[in-house]
Amino acid sequence: MTEARIPWPGRGETMLSAVAALAFGLVMATGASGIASPAVAGACLAVALWAGGTRPAARSALLLAALLSAAVTLPLVWPLPLVAAVVVFTLLTTGWRPVRWEPRWWRPGAVNGRAWAAVAVVVAGSGAVLWLWYAAIGVRSGGQAVQREILQSYPWWVVVPSVAAFVLLNAAAEEAVFRGVLQQAMAETGPISLAVAVQALAFGLIHLYTGFPTGPLGMALAMLFGLILGVLRVRTGGLLAPWVAHVGTNLTMAGILAWTTS
Repeated sequence: MTEARIPWPGRGETMLSAVAALAFGLVMATGASGIASPAVAGACLAVALWAGGTRPAARSALLLAALLSAAVTLPLVWPLPLVAAVVVFTLLTTGWRPVRWEPRWWRPGAVNGRAWAAVAVVVAGSGAVLWLWYAAIGVRSGGQAVQREILQSYPWWVVVPSVAAFVLLNAAAEEAVFRGVLQQAMAETGPISLAVAVQALAFGLIHLYTGFPTGPLGMALAMLFGLILGVLRVRTGGLLAPWVAHVGTNLTMAGILAWTTS
């Protein structure tokens, strides 16, 4: 099955959406420090305003990238910057006519038995890979020191609900950004394969400087995970299956840290 040829105006809009995704990924890859964040936020906002009503998908992707790049400079713990940016983006694009965007990127989709089986395979596979990564690299690199300290310093009745809230919220925020808005914006005007690949690359970039896993290998693993979740989004037509797979993987991460700190 071949993809339909995209007219040049559509290609231009797709490229703008791709630039928005990668711009935020690069901001996170540099640690969201220095002038990178405000510079990218300002540039994305300026291009979003230039895109105007004739390029609604690109305008929306650029607007989200601007909000994300600004939000990560706030003194908030992850994933609250993403949550704040997504909330503001949703309010703007649903309630303010100049930037209104119709696509329902947040729809859950249709998940059948085969899709749930795929989700289970993804969680099991990613969990095994994360165990191997942590045993080989994560412990020696000293990563996740703050998380391990929290697990050791607080009683279980504080840790358990905190971990549960983080797992659910982190998965929801990252899925909304990458498999939701950014993938939808690119797929709306360009090839689906490109949309899936670019959002996966951006998702990998945010794990280069920090995250679980992290570093160059962590970035590659996160990119592969983002690619799989992007395909799940395409196959099921929504975010429910990718979100559940992401939650399961985050639970595995929490289990690894709990096991190694006990």
